[in-house]
Amino acid sequence: NAARLFRFEAPENSRATNDAPVHPFLDRVPVAKRGALIALSAELHYLRVYTTLGDSLILYAFGQAMRDLQGARGLQVHRSHWVDPQFVETVEQSGGTAQVKLTNGVTVPIARSRRQSVLNRLNA
Repeated sequence: NAARLFRFEAPENSRATNDAPVHPFLDRVPVAKRGALIALSAELHYLRVYTTLGDSLILYAFGQAMRDLQGARGLQVHRSHWVDPQFVETVEQSGGTAQVKLTNGVTVPIARSRRQSVLNRLNA
């Protein structure tokens, strides 16, 4: 928090090292884990950020992250989960539930109210 308190700027080389878009919340992710963004999950007042280099838990509002990601290729599959379709491995449906399995092994639920639009987008 000291860097934020004293308003130190992050060095330019601390950003993601690939061609993925850089979002404001990625500045809070440890430098070693700033890969391409795979998924986000809300955990109370925190945000679990999954990248190609690992995952981190940061203090950031999920709603703000959704505003930051407007126009990005990902989609919100649940009120507390966002995924990039490029990293979706499979969609599993069982009974009344559906979930997305990502290439990093993480499984994310799909909300019933969003299921059809998510499936349409993933199949496109």
